[in-house]
Amino acid sequence: MTATSAPPRACSICGWSCPDLSPAEARLRFNRCSRCGAWVCDAHFNENRGLCVRCAPRICRHCGRPVLPGSQFCTVCGAPQFEPQHHSGPNRTADPTQADL
Repeated sequence: MTATSAPPRACSICGWSCPDLSPAEARLRFNRCSRCGAWVCDAHFNENRGLCVRCAPRICRHCGRPVLPGSQFCTVCGAPQFEPQHHSGPNRTADPTQADL
């Protein structure tokens, strides 16, 4: 499947379908897994990881308990469920008097 291909009109996991959608509308209803390339419905997409639930099940990486869709933190242990952002730029301080001259 190429990167420019139109999204399918059915979830590759559960088969939920919207056969009458245009390609633009289908992109709003389905999500593409960045690892395996599968098009899946919202129920089968781990939005915190950008992957389908086959590639990234919705389980807490800290305690192993199920995590609800859209949860930023585990409701059992409180661990964050999103990927941390890594900044490659220079360290910046919040104090403007400490800025590089």
